[in-house]
Amino acid sequence: MLKLINASRVNNGLSKLKLNTRLSTEAKDHSTDMAASGQLFHSANLADLMHWPWSKAAENIGCGESVHVVHNAFMASAEHKGNILDPDFRRVGIGVVPGTGSGCCGAGGVWETEDFYG
Repeated sequence: MLKLINASRVNNGLSKLKLNTRLSTEAKDHSTDMAASGQLFHSANLADLMHWPWSKAAENIGCGESVHVVHNAFMASAEHKGNILDPDFRRVGIGVVPGTGSGCCGAGGVWETEDFYG
């Protein structure tokens, strides 16, 4: 997913995002919670995930047949695309987990959380 995000940024004249592994762990935990419930929902307080200085944060959540399908859906949505292409963001945490057979992605799909900050 990081390659897809960064390809979209580079194609739009922006710098690549750096992956934050600590935030990715938090994002994966959130994706796991969504998969277990079979529902999409945002983190209760994204600021609580940020254990370092930041001035701006956003979150994309989604599920679908594959990371490519989810990324394409994000890029087709003005709000999600805006987060991916926001020049103020420098880092991202990404959590992708397999589908459990319930909810929007069904069996064989993925649940995803992308947490951006700058």
